[in-house]
Amino acid sequence: MTQHPSTDIRVVGIFLLTLNAAGLSYFAGASAIIFEFEFKNIAEKFLAGIILAFNRPFQVNDTVWI
Repeated sequence: MTQHPSTDIRVVGIFLLTLNAAGLSYFAGASAIIFEFEFKNIAEKFLAGIILAFNRPFQVNDTVWI
């Protein structure tokens, strides 16, 4: 029984798509971790800004020592 040449091409194509999908999933996972840390930092600063805007812990002519 002989195989049709297009069958071989389909098998190779499916194999390449599997490799590509695995690579993309690794990249997506790593990107998600990076974005998680960055968005956490942005959210913390945003929340701190809102608290400072409404709480107003400083008065005019206050001296702040750093």
